[in-house]
Amino acid sequence: MTIFRALYTIVCLTLLSGCDPGHRGKTVLNNQTSYPIKLTYSTYFIKDTIILLNPFSVTEVFDFGGLGAGKDYNCCLCEFKKISLATVDTLKVISKSINDSKNWLISNGNKKRFSHQEITCSFLIEPQDVH
Repeated sequence: MTIFRALYTIVCLTLLSGCDPGHRGKTVLNNQTSYPIKLTYSTYFIKDTIILLNPFSVTEVFDFGGLGAGKDYNCCLCEFKKISLATVDTLKVISKSINDSKNWLISNGNKKRFSHQEITCSFLIEPQDVH
C-alpha cells in the first residue's frame, strides 16, 4: 500500500508543479484635456462598448486576466479586438493613436513566474494631443 501512496504523491506533485500561472490587470485611460472623449472598444469576450471619458479624469475601462506568467505580459492592445478614441466635439481631433503600443504605459511589478501583482495598462491623453 505504501508504494501506491508514494506513486500517488509523485503524480500529484508533478501535476501541480506543471500548472500554468495566471495574471490579472486593468486598463486605465487618463484624460487630462478639457474635452470629453468617447472610447469605443470590443474585446474577445465583450462586444461594442462605448464609454465617455470626462475631462480631467482617470477612468478604469477594462479588467483583464488569463493564463501565463505576469512577468511576461507586455501587450495592452492584445486585450482588444478593436479600440478607438474620438472627441465628443467633432471639430477636434486626437492626434495620439490609441492603436500604437508605444503610446501605452505598462506598470508590471511581477518579477517571478508565479508573482500575482496586478498589471496596469494606461493611456494618457494630454492637451497637446487634441487639435
